[in-house]
Amino acid sequence: MQADIPIHRRFSTRRLKDWTKQKLRPAIYDRYLFFTELGEETSHIVDLASLMRKIPARFATGLRLTSLTIFLREEAGSYCVRHQQGEMNTPDVRFSEKSSTVSHLRRTQRPAPIARDYSTPWLFLADRADISALQILGAQLVVPFVGRRGLPGFAVIRRRPDQPFGPMEIRLLQRFGHQMGQALEAALTLEALVAEGRKSERMTRELELAREVQEHLLPRTLPSLPRISVSGRCQSAERVGGDYFDVFVTEGGKLCCAIGDVSGKGIPSALLMATLRACLRSLMLQPDVSLIEVMRRLNGLIYESSSASKYATFFLALLQPETNEMTYVNGGHNPPLLMEAGKVRRLTTGGPVLGLFPVAEYESETLILEPGATLAAYTDGFSEAEDASGEEWGERGLLFSLNSDATQPPATQMLNAFAAVERFAQGAPQHDDMTLLLVHHDN
Repeated sequence: MQADIPIHRRFSTRRLKDWTKQKLRPAIYDRYLFFTELGEETSHIVDLASLMRKIPARFATGLRLTSLTIFLREEAGSYCVRHQQGEMNTPDVRFSEKSSTVSHLRRTQRPAPIARDYSTPWLFLADRADISALQILGAQLVVPFVGRRGLPGFAVIRRRPDQPFGPMEIRLLQRFGHQMGQALEAALTLEALVAEGRKSERMTRELELAREVQEHLLPRTLPSLPRISVSGRCQSAERVGGDYFDVFVTEGGKLCCAIGDVSGKGIPSALLMATLRACLRSLMLQPDVSLIEVMRRLNGLIYESSSASKYATFFLALLQPETNEMTYVNGGHNPPLLMEAGKVRRLTTGGPVLGLFPVAEYESETLILEPGATLAAYTDGFSEAEDASGEEWGERGLLFSLNSDATQPPATQMLNAFAAVERFAQGAPQHDDMTLLLVHHDN
């Protein structure tokens, strides 16, 4: 019965070493003991930096290597130099995932000796780049690091010509290659998780900073004019977008109202929003400047100061309180709703979004804001708010909410509109900012 029991269960670790020492020649036993200890040390290292710092040095010293180059698989698929020591200094050498060397190692999962004249059979089909890389490295033996999910890396090694690698040594190297491969897989997975965590932290910090920039740019107090009531609110989503609104009184006593949506998320959009706000306020300081000219200049500025993928929808209106005349330009923004006497009018006159073309032409329209009329300007995050099933609240939901509170002041209408969209969403997360601006002419 005892003969059927595996040897590693019949002997303790110490007795097994003594038994192995008796059966093997001293030199072979020393090599066996070296690889056993190296494998144990490898299995206890969990991070890649420590693995590359400790194991290759012991590996090269114990085998008396003249050069050692370790290749690890990159995300792009090629195998690049991750560690070198000894006579080699060739950091730019790499192997394609489809190269003969990699294909052979993946298929056989065994160390591959290389003849001095490169007459090794598996190299007959190798291309010139493969042969050249092995020649540059002076390859004598290529050891695959075999993991559970493939080939995370391999080592190209060399030592003095009078010290060839024997059959027993190659078998020990094969065993170590599997241990190293599994350790590399674990370490690379940990490294990827740490990198993803750092990336997530950077994104979180960036979004927090973008939210601070956005909140700083929004007006803290809204102007108060006779017979004109204004209310505005921007509610940030989980991912900060580029919503923006501004309301201020010009030097000439006119009420300037603006609302926009900058493409993209995070810091770039927040910085573009800041640029847009600063330039608008600067341009509106000029006496008798037309809204058409303001839009042209803003378009040129956004085009020159941002990438091709950046643009902004923008609605700009100027209200004269004494005459109730309101002039507006719509630069590709959701048409604001002018509600008066039970009717709804969508303000569409204008031109393209800002920043998409180097030169753009715009048109303006002037109308009268009658007593009792309300202007509702909003961003698409408000109308495209979704419930758990993916159904959108839409312009219809906004209109229903505002018409239901038509007799209420804008501040109350604002609170009720946001409460209505929250009830509709039923806790479903929203992926875009929601901004609403209301301007009402009191009776």
